[in-house]
Amino acid sequence: MTTLAITQSAHLEPELGRSLDLVGVGACELDDAGQVRWANGHGARLLGLTGAASSRRLEDLVRPGVRLVRGPGNLVLVTEAVDTLELQRAALEAVGNAVVITDERGVVEYINPAFTRLTGFTREEATGRSIRMLKSGQQDSRVYDGLWSTILAGATWTGTLVNRRKDGALYLDESTITPVVDHRGVRHFIAVKRDVTTERRLAALAERGERIDVLGHLAAAVAHDLANLLTPLSSGAEVLLKSPPDEALVHDIAQDMSDVSKRAVALVRQLLDFARGGKGLMTATEPTPLLRSYARQLGRLVPSQVRFEVDIADGLPTLSLDAMRLYQALLNLCVNAVDALGPGGGRILLTARAARRDGQDGVEVRVSDDGPGMEQEIAAHAFEPFFTTKPPGKGTGLGLATVRQVMNAHGGSVVLDTAPGAGTTFTLFLPGGAR
Repeated sequence: MTTLAITQSAHLEPELGRSLDLVGVGACELDDAGQVRWANGHGARLLGLTGAASSRRLEDLVRPGVRLVRGPGNLVLVTEAVDTLELQRAALEAVGNAVVITDERGVVEYINPAFTRLTGFTREEATGRSIRMLKSGQQDSRVYDGLWSTILAGATWTGTLVNRRKDGALYLDESTITPVVDHRGVRHFIAVKRDVTTERRLAALAERGERIDVLGHLAAAVAHDLANLLTPLSSGAEVLLKSPPDEALVHDIAQDMSDVSKRAVALVRQLLDFARGGKGLMTATEPTPLLRSYARQLGRLVPSQVRFEVDIADGLPTLSLDAMRLYQALLNLCVNAVDALGPGGGRILLTARAARRDGQDGVEVRVSDDGPGMEQEIAAHAFEPFFTTKPPGKGTGLGLATVRQVMNAHGGSVVLDTAPGAGTTFTLFLPGGAR
């Protein structure tokens, strides 16, 4: 039996062996039978070899915590294996976003340093406490109900919460909460959190700046429409003043003047709504009776050649709504649908159903028409302010921009589905707990 010498050999350059020792990397060289012929100092320590030992197969020398990397020829590098859990912990400690791990009841088991920077709570202060310590009292309780029902069902929840730091300051917390599930069910929750307060504030300022920037264009776009609307008012007044007309003519002129006045008021309100960002007073509202009331009003505005059909479900969940802004959005969509159908008429369908999007319960409202539909090149610009396919004097291009703004104010969304020859559908999603 041969003897293993823990020293440099002719098979490995001495300089390389010493260099590997300096950086804490072991090395060994095998013979053709897979037995260790040579090892440098660090490699010998990791493999448990002493100054002189019988040659042994490398596989018999490998111990837990030792990692082998095959090199060129018969050279093998020997290193200490990094514990996976320790590596994962180190990664969590280093990331910039706040990370918190809780048990299934929401009791904190781990936080990383970024969580302390975000909330002010140290690891000692947070561990063992309920994550509810961050609740501000400013959030609609239905948001929390939806959050917990989602994650307890094993699904990931993503959303923004109004939370409170240790010092009492409020902040917007964009969170993604993922349940950890095993054969026994949900065992833990991992939340990744980010402070988006400044980001949202800057976005609001940028949006306001964009609105101010386009006011000059808006004045030019609206001036022509207002002039057209005011002309019948002035001409009708002149007719009434010049000579006493018969009763039928008075009625017709008065009716025209009333209709024009209403359109002018609606135009001005739409202008103000766009300039102010479409924000108003949100109140808890039962949507089923509200939408059915709106449907009756809209039905009276639709011309006789258009079939206006309504299908609104019973018992829709309570929402926080600005009712006037929502009516404006639906009115804009119905007016657009009537214009799309043209003088030949067609069908408009208004539906409302309970729905669930991204872990949030809410209501989905659809306005569909069986008109000619849109080319995708046009649909891509449909929600842009002042974009319109109508001839001059027939539209300002603010209708769909206002619809999108109203939905943003409700924390919801609007989606356009259209194709040439396939009609057009606008789908509004109003989330529960909208603020």
